[in-house]
This record gives sequence, C-alpha cells and structure tokens, in this order.
Amino acid sequence: MEGEPLFDKARVQAFRWLAARPRSERELRRKLQDKGYGGTVIDKVIADLYESAYLDDGAFARQWARTLAVNRRLGNRRIEISLQEKGIGREIIKEVLDSVREEMPEQKVVMAFIRKKTGGRSFSSLAARERARIIRSLLGKGFSHAAIREVIDQPSEDFVQ
Repeated sequence: MEGEPLFDKARVQAFRWLAARPRSERELRRKLQDKGYGGTVIDKVIADLYESAYLDDGAFARQWARTLAVNRRLGNRRIEISLQEKGIGREIIKEVLDSVREEMPEQKVVMAFIRKKTGGRSFSSLAARERARIIRSLLGKGFSHAAIREVIDQPSEDFVQ
C-alpha cells in the first residue's frame, strides 16, 4: 500500500516530537502539516496516538498548566492564553486551573513575588512608583487585579519575612 509508508513516517515523526516533550493535538497537527503531510495521514496518526494513549489533551493541559503555575509562577490569565494557543478547550482549562490553584494559589505566588521584590520591606512603605512597578510586573505575569489587590490589602506585617 502506498499510504502506509507515509503513515509510518508521520507516526515516527510524531513520536519524536512527543519524546521531546508532551504536546497537544493542535501542536502535533500543525507540525505534521508543516512537514507536508496531508489531512488523511494526519488524522490517522492522531487517531492512532489517542488510541495508544500517547496523546491526551487533558493530561497535557494539566502538566503544562502546572509547569507554568509552579515553575514559572504565572497567573491564571497567562496560563489560560497559553493553553488556548495550544488548542485546549475552555472546559479543560477551567478544570486544570482549579486543580493547579489548589496546589499553588495565586495569592501565594503574588505574596512571594512581592516579598522578593521588596526585600522584606512592607509593601505600603515603598514609594508609589516602586509599588506601581511591582503591580505592573504582576499584571504582566497574568495575575488579575483582584488577586493582586487581595494580597496588597493585607496588613503590612504579612509581607515582612
């Protein structure tokens, strides 16, 4: 059969990408398309990977979200955007964020970031310009105004280590 060698070649390529790091279905589809494989071959490879449990968007999303939340210490908005870019659906994103935030609450990350940036000084003792810089940094990391406000409204002794 002429289609089989092409399927095998595409499947081996997909395994190589998955060996490097977990990937979502959308990522694999794009990579296979970029390599010039047709839609039928790609569909067969993706179906085979799901069937053999090498591809699982839910598991991928949990692992990716945990990496971004725990290791890179990003906020929910940045994690959500990253997962959407990788083709993960809203339902899975919500479930994954809830799970990750049980382990690493946003407020805990915001507090640690502020402590690091203030060097043990209280947040309220900082100059307005310095407080604004810290808040902008947190917003850039994907934390919501509400999560930041919840932390900075705490008594100043909570910031001192």
